[in-house]
Amino acid sequence: MNEHPNLVLVNKFFNAYSSNSFDVLQDIFHADVKWHIPGRHTLSGIKTGVGEIVEYLNQLGSFNFRAEGVVLGVSDDYVIDCHRLE
Repeated sequence: MNEHPNLVLVNKFFNAYSSNSFDVLQDIFHADVKWHIPGRHTLSGIKTGVGEIVEYLNQLGSFNFRAEGVVLGVSDDYVIDCHRLE
């Protein structure tokens, strides 16, 4: 069975993130991407554009952030990523 194209895209993101291939993100994200980071901490808020997302991901790396994937849900319109902080 073929993987849903949105799931392929999400896995491409995680591979790029885990290998620090942030230039690949230009091909993954739409130019007008907005990413909501929940919480009340210095990294929370809305990141707009690939540049702000890459900056955010770099900041996560400086904190040795690691997440263990729990489940991915996918449809034609949405992808839901549920993970646990290690």
